[in-house]
Amino acid sequence: MFIDWSFNIIYLFSALASADLLFCLTCISRGFRCATGSTYFIVYPIVKSINQFAYTASVFLTVALIIHRYMVFVRGTQPKNQGFARIKKMIFGVVLGAFIFCIPKMMEFTWKKDDKGNTIVVRGYDEEDYKLFYKAWGNFIIRFLVPTILLTVFSILIVREVNIYFLSQLVLKVSKSWKQFMVNSILP
Repeated sequence: MFIDWSFNIIYLFSALASADLLFCLTCISRGFRCATGSTYFIVYPIVKSINQFAYTASVFLTVALIIHRYMVFVRGTQPKNQGFARIKKMIFGVVLGAFIFCIPKMMEFTWKKDDKGNTIVVRGYDEEDYKLFYKAWGNFIIRFLVPTILLTVFSILIVREVNIYFLSQLVLKVSKSWKQFMVNSILP
């Protein structure tokens, strides 16, 4: 079973690494805010939006990576003329889906003038429905449950296929050895 490791997988790894790096970089400012006990800084709504988008994209790019592995290793569906196009479509779909899912989070914080005329960051909405359904259940289902199930299922399928492949190779070696033994024992 020969796998052609062309540049296709590199694009998926690059997108995943970019999303992870963007998430890590946007966490630095939050760390400073929490460490110093300060209030939200003026660019916090933008940084928070990028942070949530990068986290969601990273989770689903990881899922896309294991689905791609499954399709290549187990299913053998890696046509030579369509590999790069499929990777680009997967990355585009993940980025678009992450962006659409994060639109409400992008509007969670906004700017407002206080009594002194200074610009401050305030929460855009604090409705209980938003907190319960979108932040709690939406995040649990979309950003935890679905990726966890997909990662588990595709990992099990890949491991099962690898085990079957190695067992078949072992049986093939044993049968060849047995034939050789029989031939050598019958013919002195």
